[in-house]
Amino acid sequence: MYTINNKTNMKKTLLIFAAIALLASCNKAQEQPQTASFTVTLDASQTKAAADGDGAAACVDEFILQVYDAAGVLYYQKTNTRVENSLSTTFEVLLTKKQSFTLLFWADKAGNYSTSDLRKVTMADPAAAGLDSKDAFCACYELSAAENANGLSKNITLKRPLAQLNIIATDLKARKEKLTPEAYAKFEPKNQEVSLTVPTKFNVQTSETSEPQTIDLAEAGCYGNYSEPSDKTTMFMGYVFAAADQELAEISYAFELDGTPNSIEITNVPYRRNYRTNIIGSFFDVNTTWTVTIDPDWDQPEYNKN
Repeated sequence: MYTINNKTNMKKTLLIFAAIALLASCNKAQEQPQTASFTVTLDASQTKAAADGDGAAACVDEFILQVYDAAGVLYYQKTNTRVENSLSTTFEVLLTKKQSFTLLFWADKAGNYSTSDLRKVTMADPAAAGLDSKDAFCACYELSAAENANGLSKNITLKRPLAQLNIIATDLKARKEKLTPEAYAKFEPKNQEVSLTVPTKFNVQTSETSEPQTIDLAEAGCYGNYSEPSDKTTMFMGYVFAAADQELAEISYAFELDGTPNSIEITNVPYRRNYRTNIIGSFFDVNTTWTVTIDPDWDQPEYNKN
């Protein structure tokens, strides 16, 4: 009787161990990493922009991916070098199955932004925000545990976290036509500077801006050569972090004409993420007027301010 019970108990024990082993094997299979593929593409205009002559992400040379786990701890990061004339790249990542992750994407010209943590991006040298090299793109993808159960392949579009501000004069050409070359040379605008208060930090995960500061965008954003002005001559361009919803900026535009300092205050200027704001008008005549538009070369619609 003892022998039979002993054999019975042994069978039960073996069945229990087998069940445990099977469960462990299933859990291990669920925890095995799988390859997820993410192809990211820049949402860059291919047309020449009236304001900066670019608009097609010409200066972008790197794509960055940072992956964070559910606890907000960095899980993986990688940088891909941009292939010439391509607006896309592909990241292949080993992700643990059935776990949630936050994937943050960024693209820029290397060295123009602080990107060690894409939740706290800042611009290197904000005074040089007028350079085309400050153009940048980003996106966030929240990967749920349910979606991460099997193999994954996604296409992600990156958009700018920036607004582009442009000051465009309509009176330089008429001024040159009315004046002698010597007189016009004296009255070309010099020592331009734009001052405005805008956010200086951007969180790719939440799309939130923070830490507003007053910055002076100096000569780096000025085009400087006005010897052959057109009907619309770009005087100044600058990139600034912007929220998803329209905000208003107060802009001070300073310059010198024939050695005399001048300053124009432009109030309630609308700006918005991934939109180009053009401030267009007569800045150097006595009766100055201007129109503010949001250029559709980036996103729709146009905003007008008279």
